[in-house]
Amino acid sequence: MSPTAPGAGGRPHPFAAAAGPGVFLYPHDEMRHDMTTTMIAGVHEKFPPAETATRFPGHEWGRSFVRWSKDVAPIPATATPEQVLALVEAEVRDDLAAGLGCLVSIKFTPSDVMAGRYDAVLKALAQYAVGKKLIIILWHEPEDDWSGKVFAPAFNRARRKMQAVNPGLLVAWAGMGYQWALTNGNTADVAAWRTIEADLYLLDVYSGNTFAPDLILPEHPGFVRWHREIIAPFPGRLWGIGERGFAAGPKRAASWEREFVWLTTDPVGRTCSAYLPWGTGGTEQSSAWPFADDPATLRVVRAGIAAITAPPAPEVQPAPAGYSNTYTVGLLLHEATGAAVFESHVAEWNGFVERVRVAAGAAQAAAAVVTAPSSPS
Repeated sequence: MSPTAPGAGGRPHPFAAAAGPGVFLYPHDEMRHDMTTTMIAGVHEKFPPAETATRFPGHEWGRSFVRWSKDVAPIPATATPEQVLALVEAEVRDDLAAGLGCLVSIKFTPSDVMAGRYDAVLKALAQYAVGKKLIIILWHEPEDDWSGKVFAPAFNRARRKMQAVNPGLLVAWAGMGYQWALTNGNTADVAAWRTIEADLYLLDVYSGNTFAPDLILPEHPGFVRWHREIIAPFPGRLWGIGERGFAAGPKRAASWEREFVWLTTDPVGRTCSAYLPWGTGGTEQSSAWPFADDPATLRVVRAGIAAITAPPAPEVQPAPAGYSNTYTVGLLLHEATGAAVFESHVAEWNGFVERVRVAAGAAQAAAAVVTAPSSPS
């Protein structure tokens, strides 16, 4: 599929940026997913990005969070473009230097976005992202702080401002799974959240603490409600999991293995376009989520990331009449002779077998004449 091919729903695929000098086009010719996108996958852990890529085959994306200061996350409306870009550069440089992409979160206060106070910063950020493998997440887990009526218009305005400068920039919403398990909080007004216009819809989901530690995505109440309300009614929306954690315990490895099976075999799971296991303590410095010292979970996550990022298996076509497929794609077994024949040479082999058959028939006929008993005189 070419980079400008339409995605699901007949709209241009968000990775298919308008071609132009310096505009980043994500190489997605090798498709795997039903939503016609490569899988955005990576493991968030406290190792250098290049080392993580070695530890987890298929890891191609890091996850970073821009903070104004140690104690303050939101960017003040008085910040200059130079100040903000310096913060962003510090967060993404190691991933980019390792040849990886980065999903980078940054917080702009909605009321100041609507008032235009961040316009210069948004334009500078979009320009900075040109040619770089970056996805911008605006105020991750906003449901913890804002209603949909407040957040959605600000998100949409910020995205439009950035994509006016860089049409190829992907802007993502990363929701909070915990809040979507509730029906009486900031997610009560589902209609407002549905108006978010994102290139990628993400949800941060954790099993443990509040929720049973062995719940996989189709069993997690936060994911189930979010997917039902935000994704399922809109065919073509690209969705994924921006943070995925399972609390430490005897069921963690088995639960993650069940989830990877769901991601690779279930009709809904196969439409997931992003998946990032969480392996640090986070801002709370929780000991529940890291798994670097859990060999069983490490093995499962390593195998799972490799599986969900694997290129699609070649489609096996029915073998021609008289032949059987082998375990090697393109190599057939001729059933009558037991010969191994390349698919491209079937016609030649059939012609050869026919010539041998005809020659053998002629030889048999000649032999019959020679050996036939003479008639009595």
